[in-house]
Amino acid sequence: IRERTRPVAAKDYWTANQFRRWLVEKVFHGVLIERLKVTPQNNPLRDLLSVVDAGDSLLLFPEGTRTKTEAEWLNPFQKAVGLVAKHAHVPVFPVFIRCNSRFYEKDWPLYRKAPKFPIQLSFEVGEPIFFQADDNVQTFTQRLEQRYLTELTNPHPLRRTPKQTS
Repeated sequence: IRERTRPVAAKDYWTANQFRRWLVEKVFHGVLIERLKVTPQNNPLRDLLSVVDAGDSLLLFPEGTRTKTEAEWLNPFQKAVGLVAKHAHVPVFPVFIRCNSRFYEKDWPLYRKAPKFPIQLSFEVGEPIFFQADDNVQTFTQRLEQRYLTELTNPHPLRRTPKQTS
């Protein structure tokens, strides 16, 4: 893990107003990526690799968004982390985030339903995962997703309760 870590963020969301733009640029020092109108000139992978080449780490969320409330454990992983690991030749350090509330999940109706307090969060950095010679982006992404599932389904005081299916 490098001295400076920069979160990767969707350009369309974080530049929608001046406050968000200020927050992502001046506070988080985020890497803004295009996700709506990708062209060879604004290729997100090229931008991410240039940040790694400059010596910074990236904070990528492999689900591409916050976990949706209807997901049992996780959303399906996107391929971005696998693409960066393959092309930048850097390890991926999984970070396991646990909470005693679902308020941080996507689609939580915060304006209608306040979370129970106190809110407890736990962040744990796992062992690095390396892109292997016999990997492709899909197998690496599947291996990473399985690592998250294994860790997050283990007993833990803040383990997420899976959504019950009827």
